[in-house]
Amino acid sequence: MQYNARFVRNEKPVYCNLDTDVRTQKQNRDSCQNNYECLSNSCGNGICQDINERIEGIEQELKEQRSILQKILDFFSRIFSREE
Repeated sequence: MQYNARFVRNEKPVYCNLDTDVRTQKQNRDSCQNNYECLSNSCGNGICQDINERIEGIEQELKEQRSILQKILDFFSRIFSREE
């Protein structure tokens, strides 16, 4: 059997691990190393994540970074506008 294969056994979603053991797929927030271990097929930062939650987290980080960059730009704008 090929490792990382995902399939259903006895009505439960499972995957074949690197050591060729068949294991039950993991729920969100369970620890993982590979996407195929998770029901959501999304392992990030060592935990199974819902893809929508992951996207929301990325969007929030981008908003925070934009806010910081805007503050820096505003600061330099004030400095250079005084010199004119």
